[in-house]
This record gives sequence, C-alpha cells and structure tokens, in this order.
Amino acid sequence: MHLLIIAILPAIFLMFVIYKCDRIEKEPIGLVLGVMALGMLSVIPTVICELLATAGMDLIIPQGSVLYKFIDAFFGVALIEEFWKLVMVRLFIWKNKAFNYRFDAIVYCVASSLGFALLENILYVLQSGFGTGIARAIISVPGHCTFAIFMGYFLGNAKLFEVKGQVGKCWLWTFFALLFPMLQHGFFDFCLFMENIVLTLIFLGFIIVCDVIAIVRIAVSEKQDTPFYVLKKGDRWISNPEWMQMAATTLDVQMPNIHYK
Repeated sequence: MHLLIIAILPAIFLMFVIYKCDRIEKEPIGLVLGVMALGMLSVIPTVICELLATAGMDLIIPQGSVLYKFIDAFFGVALIEEFWKLVMVRLFIWKNKAFNYRFDAIVYCVASSLGFALLENILYVLQSGFGTGIARAIISVPGHCTFAIFMGYFLGNAKLFEVKGQVGKCWLWTFFALLFPMLQHGFFDFCLFMENIVLTLIFLGFIIVCDVIAIVRIAVSEKQDTPFYVLKKGDRWISNPEWMQMAATTLDVQMPNIHYK
C-alpha cells in the first residue's frame, strides 16, 4: 500500500500546485481529472508505438551505440510520449467552453502529462520498489510536469491564433507545443541512457535550468493571463464565427453584430 501512495502522491501534488496557480478562473475539477484519466489512457498507444519504434531500430541500428540511444531518446520515447499527451488535449479539450483562457492550456497539458506520469509511475514503483519511487518523485514526475508547462504555453498561443482566424500560426504554435517538450524530454532521456559522468552533471544542470524557466513561465503566464474571447464594441479581431458564437455563449452575452472586411 505504501508503494502505491509513493507512486501516486507526486503527480497529485504537482497537479494541485498548478491548479492553484490558475487564479483568474479555476477549471472544472471534473474536467481536469478527466484529462488526467485521458493522460493515463494515452499510455496504451504510447507503449504500442514505442514497441514498434524499438523493433524498427533493432533492425537497422546497432543496439547500445550512441546513435541508437540518441534516436531512442528523442524519437523512440520523447516524441511518441509528448505526441500522445498533446493529442489528448487537442482532441478532447480544444473546443470545450471551459478552455477560454491562455493559462488553461497549461492546466490541461499538465493534467494530461501527469496522468501519463501517474500510471507510468505506478508501474515502475510496484515493479522496482521504494528507491525507484523516491527517485522518480524527485526527477521523472517533475520532469513530465515541466515539459507540459512549456507545451501548455505554446498551445495556449496556438488557440489564441485560431480564435483570431490565423490558422497557419495556430498550427505553427501547435508544432512548437510538440517540438519543445520533445527536445527537452529527449535530452533528459539521452543523458540518462548514456550513463556518463559528464552527461550526468549536464543533466542535473539541465533539470535546474528547465525547472527555473518553468517556474518563471508559470508566474508570468498567470499574471498576463488573458481570455480568448473579447467582445467589446468595435473589436474586429475575432473573425471566426464559430469562436464568436462560443464566446457569446461562454460569457452569457448577446451575439454582437460585427461586419468584417
């Protein structure tokens, strides 16, 4: 029982911290827990894709080589895991009315990521014991949270551009929402895979830098949080009728009669 508590507690604690940082408008707790559940479910397609990637690498790249470890870290693990975490938010939360502030993207991305980390942690800790639970509570679970903060920052901007009708920029920032966490996660895993003293020291420095930037990003995003929907007289930047209608419904106001060139 104590192993299960050690496995679950880090993800729950970090989710609570991020949830409390959303000061302007709290997200529905049921929705946040639902996204965490989706993050847990994302383990299934992730494992399937990782097994296929490993099988492919085993056929063409010498196992144990630096190249193998590099590709495995960045593409066999990081890209696949961050992709499925992002997919859960993009598919199931993107059009939800509760997703109406930029900071909300951080909350939901962290929920998806920590849901994934929660199930992963349970499997590792029950298999490997107390020491693994402590190590992962200090390093791995916070790592998933940190990657998700960056994902949420970029995804919040992506949605803002979609609301403005700038579809190209929306997809560009969605790409960034996958790219940056993947690079962070990949470097994180590569340092661990190499089992090298120098890379271990670099790894520790990397964790500190990422955590500091993530904390600053949370503080800045919380202070600069803005709604996606601004329906004041004369506003012309909401050019997507679907988003205008959702904004009016969300804010409980009458749909404005605005004509666009």
